Amino acid sequence: MMNKLLTGCLMICVAFSAALLAESGDKDRKKDDDKEKIDVQFKPNIDPVISARLIDRPIVIDGELDDAGWRHATRAANFVETFPGDQVKPPVDTEVLIAYDKQYLYLAFIAEDDPATIRSSLRDRDEMFNDDFVGILIDTYGDAASAYEIFVNPIGVQGDLRLTASNEDGSFDMIYQSQG
Repeated sequence: MMNKLLTGCLMICVAFSAALLAESGDKDRKKDDDKEKIDVQFKPNIDPVISARLIDRPIVIDGELDDAGWRHATRAANFVETFPGDQVKPPVDTEVLIAYDKQYLYLAFIAEDDPATIRSSLRDRDEMFNDDFVGILIDTYGDAASAYEIFVNPIGVQGDLRLTASNEDGSFDMIYQSQG
């Protein structure tokens, strides 16, 4: 059994809506406001390996984290936003829990945002990228050139892609269970 997931291209995609600055004629004030928002204490999680814990029974996938299996999962946090920002602290702190059993890999994302600002729609698979979503890239070969991308929006709509050195394959569909 594999006890580590090599995730050389680990990226948690957090695309939460952020409040836009009001238009103002005072551009210097905007620049000062932006400087104040920079978190100099922020140190992103750039460790390419997350050790997942082996659990002895399946976890119930229901959008709740009260199943006993989640208590034994590995927790990782302090991720970066890659869109619309570029390697910046996301507006919402995000944690991922990861575990596996003899048959499945389990991921849970905790991203608490103001419910009034969450963008999420019930739509077809792979059509949720205009919503808020979280996701992970799993580099199973450890080559930083190919990966499986798994995404989910706040109500459980799935998106997945296969990343190769030359493109992203949107026709690729994994079979996985998700719940928001």
